[in-house]
Amino acid sequence: LNKFDKLYEGFRNYLGRVPVYGLMLFNEDMSRCVLICDWNSKSWTFPKGKTGKDEAPEQAALREVYEEVGYNAARELERTRRQNGGQHHSVSIVLQNKKKVKLFVVRGVPEDVQFEAQSRFEVRDIQWFDVADLLAKNAQDPSGRRLKTWMVEPFLKRVKKLLPAHVLARTKNSKNKKQKKNKK
Repeated sequence: LNKFDKLYEGFRNYLGRVPVYGLMLFNEDMSRCVLICDWNSKSWTFPKGKTGKDEAPEQAALREVYEEVGYNAARELERTRRQNGGQHHSVSIVLQNKKKVKLFVVRGVPEDVQFEAQSRFEVRDIQWFDVADLLAKNAQDPSGRRLKTWMVEPFLKRVKKLLPAHVLARTKNSKNKKQKKNKK
């Protein structure tokens, strides 16, 4: 390898070790959540990003979410923590490339917020989606195509125990509709 290739490979390895933090933004009854579609992708995910040097996980999550959706969720993050006996609800996964991703659960984001990415060429779209449809793998993007949500499903599965019964019941109904549609 030439010098540039070695430097680039070293940089890519470094990026793979930097932890990623973000927020799962839910409305008050946790029936809907906010997802973003990255600029160069058709996949939808929760807003998240790499931590800065000496940055606390919660601060990194709040900063990244503000950069990606233009919303400061500090009040809702603190309220969610207080409602959980002083502890944050969070979900951590390790990806195949060994990158660690941790998302904090935030409840109570108003659905009338006008989201707008603060950094250019990072986020293509920001939308609210029904959690029941996401869990049933039945969600559609604004153009009517099935969502690509490979980075959403592992997190949602791990917060199912926090979801209210009416959301879980709607998930079963959404799965049944999908099965009936596939039989036709």
